[in-house]
Amino acid sequence: CERGHLGLAEEVLASAESSKGGAPADRIRVDFLKFELGARFADEGRSVESCEEGGLGGGGGAENERRTEAIRIARRVEALKGLERAAMAAKRIHDSELLHIGAVLIWNMAIGLLRPHLRRHCHAGLTLVAEILDMLESPLLRLRMQVHLEVARCELAADFVANANTHIQKAMALDYGDISEAQLSVDESEVQPETDPAAAVLQLDAEHTVAEREAAEDAERDMDRYLRPLKMKLELRSSIYEEPESLDEKALLAVEQSKDASDLALRTSMLRKAADMLTLSERLSAAAGEEGDDASSAPGGDGPSVGSSVQSLEHLAEVPADAYVYGAIEADGSAGAPSEAPSPALKRRSLIWSDLLNLAWEMRELPLVRRACVAILTPDWHPELQREMLLLQAKAQTV
Repeated sequence: CERGHLGLAEEVLASAESSKGGAPADRIRVDFLKFELGARFADEGRSVESCEEGGLGGGGGAENERRTEAIRIARRVEALKGLERAAMAAKRIHDSELLHIGAVLIWNMAIGLLRPHLRRHCHAGLTLVAEILDMLESPLLRLRMQVHLEVARCELAADFVANANTHIQKAMALDYGDISEAQLSVDESEVQPETDPAAAVLQLDAEHTVAEREAAEDAERDMDRYLRPLKMKLELRSSIYEEPESLDEKALLAVEQSKDASDLALRTSMLRKAADMLTLSERLSAAAGEEGDDASSAPGGDGPSVGSSVQSLEHLAEVPADAYVYGAIEADGSAGAPSEAPSPALKRRSLIWSDLLNLAWEMRELPLVRRACVAILTPDWHPELQREMLLLQAKAQTV
């Protein structure tokens, strides 16, 4: 099946199902093969053709294509549920090899369903995979991290903030990253036993800015760039008794609270307030010459209070009307290369602007959409080191 010989796999499956007896582990393997083949046949259109013969076919090209896609999704969801039952059976007999096979199959089956309107079908299966891999203390660390991340997104979509926060913390605690070349090149004979590791870390922190350290971490732990923003978002939503300290955090909290607002005017007002705070934060950061954390996000620093922030909003300038043209210009007016270690605050604000853009576009609030597009398209990102930020810009271009 893995090599694409589906016809041979189908014959083997028919022979295995017709045989009687066999150990429970063998029956579970047969179930794994049956559900995987069912999904593969649906992707290739075999099950679609049989459904069309039963009267589901016909209609125009676009209508037929939508019906075909719906059938494929239904077959994949059905196969995913079957794999969940087989994995539960493997869990009862405590077969670690079967559990690993089932976990990988469920993950591969769920990848095609990780869309906002289909994510609910994967919730139970991915939660089961996370439990199985944690129970086995599996060495598949990257898979465990990815599963915890997707389960956290499912929990957040269901508004279970505490559960989502738990899975994000588990994902960030896993040592899934690579080893840097600098660590591999260290000569162990030159390492002094009496050297304090904490002092070495402090010396490294003193020699590099926050942006450089974060860029180095992203190179070794490339998925942390997705985990950190989600972790910050969950912490803000779960800390209901704590007031956000920075303008960026206040803006993010306003965007998140607007998602739960039922009144359209209230949602629009909250999004405008968030946009004003982000704009003011950008101006304060530019004035302070941000390196890693700007003045507006430094807790206990000289950042503005809530009252002074609101009073300063009326001095903001109007944004250009054409976001596409404005975003095509270099951020500093030059043609220089993008920075390999951009400010973490700049990345954080771009992510918040992206969430605001999606919500504003759903409500067709065009002035807010224009402001968000300007903010997202203006920064320069390195094409290899900040690909997720370039993806945000590409999405903004299509609005």
